[in-house]
Amino acid sequence: RLMMGKILGQSGVALTTVGIYGSLGVGALAAAGKLGLILDPQLLWPLVWFAMAFLGAAAILAAVGAVVHDQREAGNLMGPIVALLGVPVFFIMPIAQAPHGLPATIASFVPVIGPYIMAMRSAGEIAVPGWQIGVGLVFHATVTRTLLLGAGRVFRIGILSSGTPPKFTTLLQWLIRP
Repeated sequence: RLMMGKILGQSGVALTTVGIYGSLGVGALAAAGKLGLILDPQLLWPLVWFAMAFLGAAAILAAVGAVVHDQREAGNLMGPIVALLGVPVFFIMPIAQAPHGLPATIASFVPVIGPYIMAMRSAGEIAVPGWQIGVGLVFHATVTRTLLLGAGRVFRIGILSSGTPPKFTTLLQWLIRP
């Protein structure tokens, strides 16, 4: 519960930031006389994908924060996580060139990075096929829920434990054992 409170608090900050930028965008469209563009429901999908991407990344980062004692230890665990969360950057051009191509479609269903990819695809001019949105929502909601539950378990054990920092295999054991 404590970890979820932290994640929800950070989610509020992130959504406030998105709201501010969204309001600026709506204001710019209103000034340009293009306010009709935002009535397209397709433009709401990136917000849904943003929420899932944010909650998944926050769960992973909260779990790491729960098991380290100082910034040096966090750096050792954060390298692979930052690399994983940075993967969607490499899909920006392929998605811009072919938002419904095979690489974009496959990447849309990869755990953790899929919501980022779906957000990029959903913001395009051509709508994402309905079956991909439906399957993606169910799949990524399940992955996000699993990440949140796993992070809660790691947070609970990590906060209550003391001593040496855990190894990666120890983290996996914490995630697997109830």
